[in-house]
Amino acid sequence: MPNWSAWFGCPHHLEVDFTHVTFCDCAGLTALLRARAAARQAGAAFALVHVDAPRPGN
Repeated sequence: MPNWSAWFGCPHHLEVDFTHVTFCDCAGLTALLRARAAARQAGAAFALVHVDAPRPGN
């Protein structure tokens, strides 16, 4: 696992904006889970924002 501590120096929370995301595969989910774990380890909150609900048929 990469050393994410430099990314979380001062912030108390990390928001990942999904405004333009239309697809997220297992590699993307793994990256998000690792970022969430690193944020928690650094004492920061982690949130996904602007996530659309799944559309029927997708």
